[in-house]
This record gives sequence, C-alpha cells and structure tokens, in this order.
Amino acid sequence: DSTYYIFDCWFTGCAPCWRAFPDFQKFYNQHKGNGKLDIRSINISLSTDSLKDNMAIQKIERLNYTFPVFWGDDSLEKKFSIRSYPTVVVYHNHSILFRGSLELCLDYLKSNKLISHE
Repeated sequence: DSTYYIFDCWFTGCAPCWRAFPDFQKFYNQHKGNGKLDIRSINISLSTDSLKDNMAIQKIERLNYTFPVFWGDDSLEKKFSIRSYPTVVVYHNHSILFRGSLELCLDYLKSNKLISHE
C-alpha cells in the first residue's frame, strides 16, 4: 500500500486539541488532494467523554470543520503509544513513522518529500 495515513488523535475534553483544529483544517485543505496521503481526525473516546461526544460532533459541524472525523477508543491510544494530546501520527505499511505535533509532522512530511516545501 502506497498510502500514508495522517491521524490527528484527540479527545473531546482536550482544550489544546480544539485550539489545534484550525491548523489541522488548514493542513487538510492544502493536502486533501495529495494522492499519497489519507488525512483523518480520530477522536479517542475516553470514558469521561461518553456524554460529550455528541456535543463534539455538533461543535465540529458548527465550526465548519470539513476534515474527516472518525471515532475510536482507548485501544488506539495504546496501539499508537499516545502519551499526550493532540498527537499526529503518520502510519504507513503497518508501521508508525512519526508521532508528535502537527508542526513537527509537517517537517517530517517535507523532509520525506510527501508534501512540498511551501
């Protein structure tokens, strides 16, 4: 598989995650047509978020975010070894190639020629 998956991992009650969404939306808008990348936002639903998840969907729609949002559980947190939020993961051929901030992810993608230097 030649696809590189870009996962923006967040949880509903994470204020820094919500503050990072405008930058993730900008990244999504700029690179959604890149055939090498599959860009997704993944809500890692924590037990404390169960009642808030519906509100999160409504808020995402109200703020006009258009990046794809998927819903996962804490098993993804373990699989991707996420220690803090938000965390962006680059996943390719069943391997984690990068884990960290969106800013550092952009550097990683540029240095590996997956996106152009803009």
